[in-house]
Amino acid sequence: MNRDTTELWRSLGEDPLLATQVLQVLIEKIKTSTSQEGSVTSETETDRHLAAAEPLSAIYAIFQVVSALQSSKAVQELLPELFPVLLQQVSRTLGQKMPLPVISSPSLGQRDRQHTEGNPCR
Repeated sequence: MNRDTTELWRSLGEDPLLATQVLQVLIEKIKTSTSQEGSVTSETETDRHLAAAEPLSAIYAIFQVVSALQSSKAVQELLPELFPVLLQQVSRTLGQKMPLPVISSPSLGQRDRQHTEGNPCR
């Protein structure tokens, strides 16, 4: 990423409401890229590099937006959705299988959290 792109992402992170919306779009971009990873029909090296670079670019954008946020509340609200997506992408980049189940929706994550909070053995 160049300086102008970095500055653009940081400026989007200065407004907490806008930053929350941008982060949600970036999270969905990573999820979509991850789910389409196995469905790439072209086998050229260039296509594989572009497919791998897209989620990494989104992660860099997330870093810039989060770094510019003046309020951590926006990040805290998105953390249950953001953390598994980032962990999954790091695992995929390292060629490892993700040790946690994929949380596909916020309601599923909240339901799982409610079950584990009442039972300290989970």
